[in-house]
Amino acid sequence: AGLIEPAIEIRGVPYFDFQRIATARTLCNLTDAGVSTAQIRSGLERLRTWMAEPEEPLQQLSVLERHGTFLVRLESGLVEPSGQMWFDFGEDQAVIAAQPMTADEWFQRGCEHEEDGELQDAMHAYRQALAVGGLDPDICFNLANVLYAVGQRVAAIERWRTAVEIDPDYAEAWNNLGVALGEAGRMGEARQALATAIRLDFASARWNMRWLTKCGG
Repeated sequence: AGLIEPAIEIRGVPYFDFQRIATARTLCNLTDAGVSTAQIRSGLERLRTWMAEPEEPLQQLSVLERHGTFLVRLESGLVEPSGQMWFDFGEDQAVIAAQPMTADEWFQRGCEHEEDGELQDAMHAYRQALAVGGLDPDICFNLANVLYAVGQRVAAIERWRTAVEIDPDYAEAWNNLGVALGEAGRMGEARQALATAIRLDFASARWNMRWLTKCGG
């Protein structure tokens, strides 16, 4: 996400010092608590506008999360990136106060990231939703769409296939699966998937079947 810069690069290979590794752990804690990389990036940009030494705020400050809000600890207490102070009841309590997100909340966050074009963040949120709530056809479907959009087509095919295994009447998932299989040259499987989508009355599948036939499928 571009939040950590390597200490040095040698022949194109990045190397990170121990301070940056500690920073990576801080970022993992924040994202696990539900703070998106977009929120962190925006918060750091705002911090740099008013901090006296803003070059590396993640390395200089104690960073934590409360109720999905990115906070930093200064001598004066907890503060938002905007400069708004928070009541400080101790770091341990602040971290514990953050309630784990449900699968539905992760899914909604993924949808928001996807709508905003933040596909890596959307991918992370959908995977978290699956980790928290287990396999779900809608989450698998959305994750597959994002994987396909970023060029991970083999992974997308597997997620669409999982979606239709869970819900055999998921017409749109059958359609998308058929298109991706066709693009991968797996014509027999593609025709079967699109035929299922047509049987389930998904309109676009008819056009896609014609496209597949023209491609030699």
